[in-house]
Amino acid sequence: MIVMKAPPDRLPLWLLPHLYRSYVSGAKSNICIDACQTLAAAFRQLGIRARLWPVELTITPPGRILPARYGANPRWNGNVFHGHCVLWLPDHQHFIDVTLEQFAETAHDDPLVGRALVPPGAPDWAASGGESLVPRSDGTLLHYRAGTADQATAMMDAAVVRNLVAAHHRAGTNLASTAVAMCGADPEILARARSGPFPRFRALLDALQGVPFEVDEAEDWRFSWPAPDGSRRPLRLDEIPVSVPPTAGP
Repeated sequence: MIVMKAPPDRLPLWLLPHLYRSYVSGAKSNICIDACQTLAAAFRQLGIRARLWPVELTITPPGRILPARYGANPRWNGNVFHGHCVLWLPDHQHFIDVTLEQFAETAHDDPLVGRALVPPGAPDWAASGGESLVPRSDGTLLHYRAGTADQATAMMDAAVVRNLVAAHHRAGTNLASTAVAMCGADPEILARARSGPFPRFRALLDALQGVPFEVDEAEDWRFSWPAPDGSRRPLRLDEIPVSVPPTAGP
């Protein structure tokens, strides 16, 4: 339903978070940094800049006077992060809360893809401590406040984050591979995906149209890429030779 209804300029922004949640259905949802790191790696494979950012989230359910607050004063205690983070897409002015369901007040909610309103004269929603109000269909009001740059640096400098970069890259590459294969399987969806403002995503869709793929026992995706001698080589998505390179991390 996501790929059938999403407009071209939002298709990967909506698709990847929902694909991620479908993959990890039943797993703990309070791992916002792991989730966002995987999602960030997937977006970068599609040429979309993405950065993790700490936020304070206030949730006010309908009829409730005192709201619930999460994510204030983010900090590490060993390998446990006390706080909350979202994925910030600066080129598209959107943020994604892929683990919104971890909170009791929003336990049955889908991932949130929200538009961030950048204050006049501010260079960036995240860097300027921006805020966003998001009303939900049941009357619940979500209030996001971006944390500081120092908090973001401290969050990402933890050893546990650095040690898992390769694992998140692998998982994100597989997630992006799923998205490319899904969008290339239907002519109508493929045409819509190609018309969006995502040059690397379009290049991958064009390059991989009709190219067979396989998913091995470790759930790694590989595309059967044609070699000059007529043979085929199994390549991961980050190895496919297209003119638009993946986006680098922050």
